[in-house]
Amino acid sequence: MISRITEKGITMKSTNRIKIVVTGKHIKKGKKKQCGECPIALAMLDAGMEEPRVYADIAHSGSFADNPEFGHRQNWDLPRSAQRFVQSFDAGRPTAKPFTFFLSPGF
Repeated sequence: MISRITEKGITMKSTNRIKIVVTGKHIKKGKKKQCGECPIALAMLDAGMEEPRVYADIAHSGSFADNPEFGHRQNWDLPRSAQRFVQSFDAGRPTAKPFTFFLSPGF
């Protein structure tokens, strides 16, 4: 598998997955029900993604961000663990803990 780091610090692999690390700092600074200021969006910013937005509800889930590697806005599939995190965080449950996941391109 080929890996390289872009000028934004994003590790791109042949699968185009991006590692997102949600830290305690992101959780503390994150805002409930704010798609551009939730902990996951803040972690996406730190990973080098531009203007990320995250959404997760019963009907839809995913994220999108400007991706300089591809030159346009790109949708990303939000894994189930991240979906549950968003729903729990937005509901005000104090169980939010740091975690890591990978974003894969969506369609």
